Amino acid sequence: VPTTAATGSEVNAKASLADGTDRRFLVHWSLFPRVAVIDPMLHTSLPPALTAEGALETVARLLVPMVSDPPTTALPDEVAIGQIRAVIPAAERALADGDDLEARGTVALAASVSTFTLHQIGRHLHSFWVWYPTNTLTAQGLRKGPALGVLLTRWARMVVDGDKLAGHADRLAELGGRALGLTGTSVTPVEVADALGDLLRRWGFPTEFEELGLDVTAEELTE
Repeated sequence: VPTTAATGSEVNAKASLADGTDRRFLVHWSLFPRVAVIDPMLHTSLPPALTAEGALETVARLLVPMVSDPPTTALPDEVAIGQIRAVIPAAERALADGDDLEARGTVALAASVSTFTLHQIGRHLHSFWVWYPTNTLTAQGLRKGPALGVLLTRWARMVVDGDKLAGHADRLAELGGRALGLTGTSVTPVEVADALGDLLRRWGFPTEFEELGLDVTAEELTE
């Protein structure tokens, strides 16, 4: 019975375990819940910052695989785009009015449905690879939201710069542009990266590593 809309733990078999200054990933079929109660009434007292963090995690879970790992059929892309296009305006309404049950319900449903991995059909199991460095940052005492804000900014820059391991610039431009609501026939990867940065800042997330206030360098965390 989740009171937040973020990780989708109410419908998955995954857990993140603290191990000193590290995190370990646990997956087992016995962790699947038999029943999940998704009730937006239980989310109305969630503070705006945590509301935004949950929505961002859902967007990231959909956007990164879509850009980085082309599927074998077009349907998973359309599923991802549709969910992102629903989540962003719903999150904006929930941030403006925490008692907006329709908006809360949309965000909560998307957090659960996106975890079912319908958008992952035909993609690699680990195509949401940004999840792993996020764990490195949360082990430093950060919440997922600020960690994702910085990592998504860097990820988008890597895609724009042509790093094929990070993703495909043409998919960022076309599919990411559609997902983020950009219109026109000549949307560029840079414009989409800028739009993502605008969304992050509008929702109150840091976009540069220096803003995290950590005592370690980016190079040390990378290692």
